[in-house]
Amino acid sequence: MIGPTIPKDEDERLNTLESYKILDTLEQDDFDFITKMLASICGTKVALISLVDKDRQWFLSHHGLDARQTPRELAFCAHAINEPEKILSVEDARKDERFHDNPLVTGDPHVIFYAGVPLVSEDGQAIGTLCAIDDQPKKLNHEQKDNLKSLGRQVMNLLELRRERYKTVEKSRQFENYFENNLDLLLIADNRGTCININKQWNILLDYNDEDLVGKKVFDFLHPDDREKTRLAVSKLNKLQKIRNLNVRFRNKEGEYRTLEWQANPDNNLIYISAKDITESIKEKQLIQTLTERNNAIMSSLNKNTLVSFTDVEGTIIYANSIFCETSGYKEEELIGQSHKLINSGYHPKDFWVKMWKTIAAGEVWREEVCNRKKDGSLYWVDTVIHPIKNRSGKIYQYIAIRYLITERKQAVRQLSLSEETFRGSFEFAGIGMALVGLKGEWLRVNEKVLDIVGYEREELLKITFQDITHPDDLEIDLKHLEGLVEGKIDHYQIEKRYFHKTGRLVYVILSVSMVRDMDGNLSHFVSQIVDISAAKRAEMALHELASKNQAILDASTEVAIIGTDAFGRIHTFNKGAQNLLGYTADDVSGETSPNFIKNKEEILSNNSFFEESLQSDLSMFEILKTIAEEGTNEAQELTFQHKNGEDFQVYANITPIINDDEFKGLLLVAANLSQIKKTEEELKLVLNLTKRQNERLKNFAYIVSHNLRSHSGNLSTLLKILIKEFPSIEHHKVTDLISKSSINLEETIAHLSEVAMLNANELKQLDPIHLGHALDNAISTVQFKANEENIKIINEVPKNLTIFGVAAYLDSILLNFLTNAIKYSSKERDSYIKIYTSYKRNFLVLHIEDNGVGIDMKRHGSKLFGMYKTFHEHEDARGIGLFITKNQIEAIGGHVEVSSELNKGTTFHIYLKYEEN
Repeated sequence: MIGPTIPKDEDERLNTLESYKILDTLEQDDFDFITKMLASICGTKVALISLVDKDRQWFLSHHGLDARQTPRELAFCAHAINEPEKILSVEDARKDERFHDNPLVTGDPHVIFYAGVPLVSEDGQAIGTLCAIDDQPKKLNHEQKDNLKSLGRQVMNLLELRRERYKTVEKSRQFENYFENNLDLLLIADNRGTCININKQWNILLDYNDEDLVGKKVFDFLHPDDREKTRLAVSKLNKLQKIRNLNVRFRNKEGEYRTLEWQANPDNNLIYISAKDITESIKEKQLIQTLTERNNAIMSSLNKNTLVSFTDVEGTIIYANSIFCETSGYKEEELIGQSHKLINSGYHPKDFWVKMWKTIAAGEVWREEVCNRKKDGSLYWVDTVIHPIKNRSGKIYQYIAIRYLITERKQAVRQLSLSEETFRGSFEFAGIGMALVGLKGEWLRVNEKVLDIVGYEREELLKITFQDITHPDDLEIDLKHLEGLVEGKIDHYQIEKRYFHKTGRLVYVILSVSMVRDMDGNLSHFVSQIVDISAAKRAEMALHELASKNQAILDASTEVAIIGTDAFGRIHTFNKGAQNLLGYTADDVSGETSPNFIKNKEEILSNNSFFEESLQSDLSMFEILKTIAEEGTNEAQELTFQHKNGEDFQVYANITPIINDDEFKGLLLVAANLSQIKKTEEELKLVLNLTKRQNERLKNFAYIVSHNLRSHSGNLSTLLKILIKEFPSIEHHKVTDLISKSSINLEETIAHLSEVAMLNANELKQLDPIHLGHALDNAISTVQFKANEENIKIINEVPKNLTIFGVAAYLDSILLNFLTNAIKYSSKERDSYIKIYTSYKRNFLVLHIEDNGVGIDMKRHGSKLFGMYKTFHEHEDARGIGLFITKNQIEAIGGHVEVSSELNKGTTFHIYLKYEEN
């Protein structure tokens, strides 16, 4: 065998083959038609469209051959592609040195004859062949060769069409991807301004979906003041000009207008529009202008009463306002170019200034009270705030220092320290909890009220921190506020939080915290004020829970009307049941003083004899209802209500007064529709009469069937005995044995049926013990012959010693019904089985009868599975009565039945039965 030569331009050839995107695709009729036609024209058994890949030849179509590919080194087609302009014809491969020992020649499929025309692409690459193959020597005539070439060209036409279609689809996909994922708002409209398509940015930025915009006029969404200039711009599009940077306002889904910068291009009666939302950009410009004006105003205000200076990043003063100069005693020219060391008093340690520089260099605001020295040597105190000033890239290029004179305040602090004794007395005997807390949260000092609130002895509490007794869910917010206090962002805070009492219960408090600094301005400790609100909090939670429960009751009562009034008859409660009953909404009647849905005042007066006849005509409806409630009869009244639509109907109503502290607060009216109740009573009577007549008919039917079947059963048993006596050889035959068992089972069934015929409904409460294994063996033997005919395996895994309670006839009927159904609806597509096993669940023995039959569509039929005359398969024997009877028999002996099923997988019935331990 001589292997095929690899073409010199193999890489280009493989790239061309790949561009058709055809390798390993599914079979296609167009190509199969060509190979079928070629086989017919050439009179060969096999015709192939073979594509020569790197290591294989793959068959796009393979008429007469099961394989879809072969190795390239064995492929005749791999030889053919080396001469793209010729047909490779091999009349007898056994005589050709290139192929005589090729496994495809010596073995299946015995390629003796081969004729293949190369499939050549537009760029001249041979990607495969169209070939005819046979296991007998052949020779093509001139006409057959011409047809082979023509069909080869047709294959390439189809491949070229496929490639062009793929390119078109790919371009369309790329356009769709660009359209959908573009961050701009993209919209395509026709030349009348009707929206045809939008991308998802319309939903992201303006909350519009396709149905909101597609088919709508774009102009309808523009701000009225912007429509005219938009029309002028669009008129240019008719002259094939483009719209550039047109700013108009567009309404979003919420009805707000967003400013969009539009670009538009016309093309083939369509307008392609892209837009950017520049609302925020415009707002930013406006904000910058506002901030500039505001900063100017701030600086003007600061210059009136505040010391202000600017420095560069090195701390060199580049600006000092007049108050700074006046306070420090230095002229402006003396300060400019100097650092603030010029006014350093030496009061603060070096670390104080190191921390300041570290803070502001990190871009954070620094605030401290600073002692400075004037030019004349005297000291003054300022509350100093230094802000870093950053450029657009976030780099600090200047600092601004704003100082407030606090010399007088510092002096007042010194005076305040003299009143410590006064504070001590107020601290100890305050009516609320007072505590001094250290910087790490330790209790430094507490008054008696704090000890009462948390339950600790003083020595115990001073050994722990406030973090130790704070509820974990409240600790983070407490520490966050404390951090803001330490950093100078706030000067005090107040929160509601929970402490753990020493006994473990929760204590709810309102905590107010402020901080204390020493004379040097350093943070000393915190002052905490603690107010115990546990009692109020628990009352609030109880009230909220009660309100939630009451609201839940009102919301849940959809069939019962609950209507509440205040002391003046104004309606304030009108639940869902009242809305359903009367047709009014709560808004319709809220605040109304006359319940106009109660029309028949005389009816109410006649039902309640305690009304004085002389006063009846003067009483309003609310006064009548109030009188009934205050009489305290607490009996339901039959009243006539009128629906909003004018329809009158009867209700049962109960009227109750709402009393608080012996004071009348209003009425509560509870009513239910009487019309439906009466209708239900009439229907129930009809059902009971019908049931009684049906029961009598069923009892007569049972007597007749029992008597007649007993006669036929006796005849069958006698005939079987005569038959065995006449033909002794059949006595031990398998069929005879089955007939005998069936006869015995029939006699037992008739006996059971006779018992059932004597039972009344009440007598079913007395159930008999039944050996489940024996009953199951009888049922299986009855259906075994039919199961064998259908090749169904019956697997009985039920223990032999189980006893259940029921009626034997019912149990026989139940088992036979489920077994025959499993046989009747077995699947013909697989080996069928019926598996019977037990389990225990909720004080029941559960008998499971499982099969792998055709199954039931539970979504479609689950709710009506056990209904009378309901069938779920088109089986000739299906009557729709078996499952109905079986379900009633199971429930009659105190059990119930459940089912799980899936189409084409099988069904399992779960039969819940009373058993001896229940």
